[in-house]
Amino acid sequence: MYLYEIFQKALAGDHQALFFCIAAYGCLACAVSVVLQLRMQRWKAVDGQLLQAGAVKVGHENLATEQHYMAEALYVYQVAGREYRGSKVSSWVMSASGSLRGVSLLQLKGIKHKADGSIVVYHHPDKPEKSMLIRPGRFSILLTAGLGTLPVVLYLLRYTG
Repeated sequence: MYLYEIFQKALAGDHQALFFCIAAYGCLACAVSVVLQLRMQRWKAVDGQLLQAGAVKVGHENLATEQHYMAEALYVYQVAGREYRGSKVSSWVMSASGSLRGVSLLQLKGIKHKADGSIVVYHHPDKPEKSMLIRPGRFSILLTAGLGTLPVVLYLLRYTG
């Protein structure tokens, strides 16, 4: 009942209720992300071959400053004798505007290259078609947890004094 009342107040424009809803949503979204990232840390590693990597344009903007770029890769790997293709670089999907295109390429530096020319591919243990090249680390998990906690802390500081 309390959450329903808060939601109704937020719809009516009450600042505190709106802030509460935003803080709760942000906290919940980041908590789910932390759980998923913790699961991804346990994904199996296999060797793969990088076919292509670079920054791709996202969107249909005509002005160079309005264009956005994302890191993208195409790779192949085998699990239990079956070949799979993947394109996901990381659990963190980042885009950069046209003038900062190079920033999206920095994410590709996290790909682990082996001496024999292969790369490390991480795949879901039960669903090997789900894969990525950069497994979430402690820093990204802590950052996500911090981002989820920040709106709650700001809410508490503002409204509970």
